[in-house]
Amino acid sequence: PWFSRCVEASHFRDSVPLLDVLTGTEEELSTWSDAKSATELIDDFIELGARRVIVKLGKEGAVFGDESGSRGEVRGRPIEGVHAVGAGDTFNGTLMAGLVRTQPLAACVESAVARAERAVRSGRGVLGAFE
Repeated sequence: PWFSRCVEASHFRDSVPLLDVLTGTEEELSTWSDAKSATELIDDFIELGARRVIVKLGKEGAVFGDESGSRGEVRGRPIEGVHAVGAGDTFNGTLMAGLVRTQPLAACVESAVARAERAVRSGRGVLGAFE
C-alpha cells in the first residue's frame, strides 16, 4: 500500500498504543506485522496497544477483536462479476458511524459489511449504498 512508503514499520508500530480503532485490509495491515493471518494481525496490534482492530477481508467479510479479548467474524456474501469501487470507503464510513454512536463493535462490523455489500450489489458503488 502507498502508506507503507511513508511510514516505517517501527514508527507505525510505535504509534499503535495511541489508536482507539485500527482498520485495514489484511494486505494493508500486513505491511507493519509479521503475522501470518488476519486473526494473528488482530492479536499483534491488540498486544501493541490498539483498543479495537478490524481486518477487512474483501468479499469474504471481516474479522475483529478488542482489548478485552473478544474476537468475532462477519462473513460476507461474495458477489461475483461486479466492480467493488467504493466498498472499502462505504465499510469505513459505516463502521465509524456505528462506533461514534457507541454501538457494540460486532454490530458495527456487521453493518459495515452489509452496507459495503449493498454498495457493490447496486453497481453504483457508494452511490447505491443507501438505496
